[in-house]
Amino acid sequence: MKRFQLEQRGDGKWRRRR
Repeated sequence: MKRFQLEQRGDGKWRRRR
């Protein structure tokens, strides 16, 4: 099972990417 990677958006929003 892979963990979710946190990716930083341009507006400083964090999204979860599998």
